[in-house]
Amino acid sequence: MKRLSLLLFFVLAACMDVAASVPDKKIVVKSSNGSAEYVVADIRSIKFSNGDLLINMNDGSVATWATDNINIMSFLYYEPSPETGIDEKTLSPFSISAGVLRVESVVPVQVSFSTVEGKLLFKGNCNGELQLPVSGYPAGIYILCINGTTYKIINR
Repeated sequence: MKRLSLLLFFVLAACMDVAASVPDKKIVVKSSNGSAEYVVADIRSIKFSNGDLLINMNDGSVATWATDNINIMSFLYYEPSPETGIDEKTLSPFSISAGVLRVESVVPVQVSFSTVEGKLLFKGNCNGELQLPVSGYPAGIYILCINGTTYKIINR
């Protein structure tokens, strides 16, 4: 539940940074039973209840996922290329699963992870995939910085 709460925060934080009305912004849930994509503009709310993740849709339907079975949850969006105007698929630069924060990049990027008080917990480079175990850190707010872009992370 702790890791899923942290992952949900990542996804919701990413949603707040972009306009939810654009249909190409999606939340992707993958589990041992399959996967599904949900258009952000169609989602009314996301919450946890009795060990389940509930995604309430604007049309009144509810998607229910057992939190124990969720492998990964991520934010997916499409962004037009300025040169061609063609939409390019762009994934969130990080995800969290099983208490491990993963940063993925096809080009070298600088990564830092710190407390809100400024205590640096990790600083390094990523060229491919970087894995940071976060399950051992106490509950609180942390700051992830990837090439100058800052993300707030709540560890519960």
